[in-house]
Amino acid sequence: MKLAVCPSSLFMGFTMKIKNKLVLTFVLVAFIPVSLVAAVSVTNTRTLAADQFMDGSTREIRQIDGNIRQFFEASLQNVDQMATDPVYVSVGALKNYQTGDAASRPLPPAAQQLIERFAHYGAAHPSAAILSIGLEDGSYAKWPDDPQLANYDPRSRPWYKAAMASPGKTVRTPAFYPAYDYGKEDAALVGTARAMITSDGIVKGVLAVNVSLKNLTELVKSIKLGESGYVMLIEDGVVLVDPRDTTHSFKPLKDLGEAYAKLAATPQGSTEVELNGIPYMANVWTSPDLGWRYIGLIERSEVMSAATRMTYLTALIVGGLTVIFALVAVAFSKSIVKPISQVSTGLQSIAQGEGDLRRELEFQGNDETAELAGWFNKFLTAIRQLIQHIGAASSNLQNASRVNSEVANNMNEAAGRQREAVELVSTAFNEMVATANEVARSCSGAAESAENGHRRVAEGKQQIEITTDNVNRLGRRLTESSQSMTELEAGSRSINQILGTIRAIAEQTNLLALNAAIEAARAGDQGRGFAVVADEVRALAKRTSDSTGEIEQLLGALGSKTQEVMGKMGSCLELSRASVSSIESTRDSFEGIQLSVNEIRDQNLQISAAAEEQHSVAEEINRHIQQIYDEARLVESLANSAQDDSGKLSSLSDELNGLVGRFKS
Repeated sequence: MKLAVCPSSLFMGFTMKIKNKLVLTFVLVAFIPVSLVAAVSVTNTRTLAADQFMDGSTREIRQIDGNIRQFFEASLQNVDQMATDPVYVSVGALKNYQTGDAASRPLPPAAQQLIERFAHYGAAHPSAAILSIGLEDGSYAKWPDDPQLANYDPRSRPWYKAAMASPGKTVRTPAFYPAYDYGKEDAALVGTARAMITSDGIVKGVLAVNVSLKNLTELVKSIKLGESGYVMLIEDGVVLVDPRDTTHSFKPLKDLGEAYAKLAATPQGSTEVELNGIPYMANVWTSPDLGWRYIGLIERSEVMSAATRMTYLTALIVGGLTVIFALVAVAFSKSIVKPISQVSTGLQSIAQGEGDLRRELEFQGNDETAELAGWFNKFLTAIRQLIQHIGAASSNLQNASRVNSEVANNMNEAAGRQREAVELVSTAFNEMVATANEVARSCSGAAESAENGHRRVAEGKQQIEITTDNVNRLGRRLTESSQSMTELEAGSRSINQILGTIRAIAEQTNLLALNAAIEAARAGDQGRGFAVVADEVRALAKRTSDSTGEIEQLLGALGSKTQEVMGKMGSCLELSRASVSSIESTRDSFEGIQLSVNEIRDQNLQISAAAEEQHSVAEEINRHIQQIYDEARLVESLANSAQDDSGKLSSLSDELNGLVGRFKS
């Protein structure tokens, strides 16, 4: 069920009394509309003040513009008349100033006459400052005359070019300061020029009249917009007149500062700037005929002075009305809050009456406050009955919590005994698992040792096979060596036979050499050379016989050694055959050892597999025992928690009994 909340309580805050809320509500109801009306009035007043400034300054500016336009129109009419006057159109050649020695040459008569006519015009028109004529041949004449003028060509001057660009029309040149003293007051000049055309339609030259803006400048300076306002005159972004600061003359407006740059960027209309720390309102207006811009400036405080006074007056009126409405609201809130205060006093006495729900509010009348008191008395009756039921339920809860506490205590003790038993089982089984792990490690070591023995037996058997092959190859080599020795002996015998043949040949050669020596001795001196040859042949036969004897001795010794080697090789051959037989027996023994080692390895592998399986089963059992242990601890923890909750429930039931006992129902 939700309670309804007064919206004013949400708006005003929960700490404010109803009386204060009513007063504040009345004040706001009066203050907000009056304030809105005052704000609209002040805004309209300020807008009206700004519009009045714009209208008034625009009228002043238009009046100035009209005067300046009339001034220039008169000048234009004079120039039009002079440019078409036959006296000026028919003028002959004038003085040429284009050379540097122009000052030393005298004026031609035509130029003197022209300057005299210009002087008469200047006397009749005080604003005329400079009059001049420039012809197409470059000759030139002006008033007032400048005797020092030289290196001057009128055809290159802006006024001449502007007039020649629009023949038949009078043109106005921008304002300028003369570069020399022309004999009158120092002021800006504006030129008006027109091309002189003969009756044959030939452009002969240009006539120009430069008038002084001194009177116009003084006119602009004399204009006042209120007490603090003034007007600036701008031509092509250049300041012609600034009454507040004459140093701004003939300077670009945008270069004078940030505020002036803002004015230069405003082509038309109102804006606001700050000059020397003072806020100004500005009205920028551009002349449609002259193209000049007029800027009316006035201090913002002067324009808004009436609006400011209106603001203060309105604020005073709003404040007075607010005070009046506040007093009315206080009186009205007292009549509303008084019954509520009476109800509040009755509620306070009930609240401070030590929980006595038998007391009721006293009320009079039939208004909303009396209705509130009646419904509150009915609410007290319902609360009184509810407290009676809660008291009975609290007693039952206290008894039930006491029984629950005893049950939780017994369950906690049983859970503790279960946890201790599981801890003993877990410790014993952990020891069994450790023993099984040790057996598994021993079986794994034995299997590894059996595997190493099997590998060593296989290596020994392989070495025996290699040794057997080597001994067999040795026997074959001995047999081959014996056969070679036999062949060697037969070769020795053949060599002996050959040596016998060589010995016989040597003996025959010796006999032949002896016979030859005998025959050479018979021949005497003629056979002396032959006797020498015979001696050499006999000596050679003797050496051959000796060498043959030595070889025979060597072959005899070689034969005896060969017989001895053949005997020893026969013994080695018999010994190798015996070794082969012994190695065959050793190989058979190694094969038996290998079979035994294989059986031991297989048995160790079976034992190791069984031990591993036993270890896995033991680990699974140990995990289940640990899970049972964890569950036992959880049961014990839950039992402790249940015991604690039972204690808390008992405390809460006692506290509830105490709280319910405080109410008198």
